Amino acid sequence: VIMGDVIRLELDKRGLEPSEENMGSVANELRKTYGDDIVASRTLPAVRRSLKRAGLVIVDGFRSRVEIETFRDEFNDAFILMGIQASDKVRFRRAQERGREDAGRDIQEFRDRDSREMAWGVCEVLENADIKVLNEGELAAFHCDPMIFLADGNCMTGEEVLMVGGKEQVFGQAVLSKI
Repeated sequence: VIMGDVIRLELDKRGLEPSEENMGSVANELRKTYGDDIVASRTLPAVRRSLKRAGLVIVDGFRSRVEIETFRDEFNDAFILMGIQASDKVRFRRAQERGREDAGRDIQEFRDRDSREMAWGVCEVLENADIKVLNEGELAAFHCDPMIFLADGNCMTGEEVLMVGGKEQVFGQAVLSKI
């Protein structure tokens, strides 16, 4: 489940393109109008539906302490947050490679997005992660980093996501085990 999809859905409702500028503007407006937990709160129904089907859910996109608290309140000890960090240059290159319209046209626009997200509290999210991983290398090297092996010995892979989990520890930005 991608928390940013809450913003993309709102853009779609308003007939706006998913540009970096529109994403930031609408995200700020939603937080100002409905509170800092709005994105997390609107993400919870999709997480609950996914938990019914899969038992585990990866949630990508925490940007504030309040969002983490919303998930901790909902899922208690089944929520573990992993912060995966990479330099802005590496993250910008990866965002460009994914071809997302909201990635920013250049490194400065990408850094402007980072500044906005820092104002929301993304640095506090990373500081308070239960597990922290540096991801500066190529994805192939990251696949078998011993820090991301699961309890059953399998190696879970991913990129630029954080982790959450219950008994099983699954790689991703937020992985929730079925309660």
